[in-house]
Amino acid sequence: MLDAFEDETAEMQQINSHAPFSEPLLADLAKRDNVLLSPHMAFHTETAVTNMVNGSLMSLMAFNQENQAEFELRY
Repeated sequence: MLDAFEDETAEMQQINSHAPFSEPLLADLAKRDNVLLSPHMAFHTETAVTNMVNGSLMSLMAFNQENQAEFELRY
């Protein structure tokens, strides 16, 4: 099973359309019986989304209270 590709194209995001792939490598892979293709979204679970929301909220609250956050980017 593959769920991430180098230079992933927009057509991987539209994989449920059942349209043929225009990218030759993906078209070749899709023809194989021993390959399963899926869009790159393995992170998209209820737990992962909850953790992302909670992490963002905690970081915003820390920044609001202390003027700094654990994951603050400085340029």
